[in-house]
Amino acid sequence: MQVLDLKKFTPGSLPQANFLTVLEEVPGFIHAQDMTEKLLVW
Repeated sequence: MQVLDLKKFTPGSLPQANFLTVLEEVPGFIHAQDMTEKLLVW
């Protein structure tokens, strides 16, 4: 699951931390992580 928090984005500025959060789930394990930094590499 991917979640974009548009309140953490202002056009013309870099997005704030936790703008893009990715959550992965497999039986018995859930992991969520801020992946905003990966957007900025482009």
